[in-house]
Amino acid sequence: MKVYTKKGDDGKTFTGASERELKSSKSAELTGAIDELHVQLGIACSLFKEEYQKEQEIYHLLQALTSKCLDIGSIVYFVNSNNTQSTSNLLQESFSESTTTKMEKYIDAIEATLPELKEFIIFDNCNNTGMALHNARTHTRRMERFFVDWYQNKEPNEHMYLVQRYINRLSDLLFVIARKYGGDGTPRSKINSII
Repeated sequence: MKVYTKKGDDGKTFTGASERELKSSKSAELTGAIDELHVQLGIACSLFKEEYQKEQEIYHLLQALTSKCLDIGSIVYFVNSNNTQSTSNLLQESFSESTTTKMEKYIDAIEATLPELKEFIIFDNCNNTGMALHNARTHTRRMERFFVDWYQNKEPNEHMYLVQRYINRLSDLLFVIARKYGGDGTPRSKINSII
């Protein structure tokens, strides 16, 4: 299979809809944001593996979160192609109630090991892993905004809240993992007000 197909030379792409869409469409913007998050999580995984070799459980968790990006991309494709059955099946399989429950358990367990956060932190003394995780968190929020905007004009699916909740919880999980592994930063009150 060739890397280049020349089909996108006209500024359009296939998103699952009946007709090819502009690469500036909401679907294309969302797909791009999912891809960006997928790559950023991959970077975080790679750095985490190098710096925290003994933390296998968290490494495998980050791998699983990275893989879920592909499921979100599939959901976008299925919704665009009006494949309601595949959409519902994938939502229930990959983003079930238990998925969010597991994420919340990880959040609570990791947060319990961290100092209480009473103010904003400045990301001035984080290691590469911590910064990559924080960057993935901001990519998650960006992708969430695109997802919510894209879904506004789609046929409602009773299970779509599962993926929206997953995305929302993902940024929380990445935040606590980042704080735990090199991204705790400095409390804002301890920063020298030189200007």
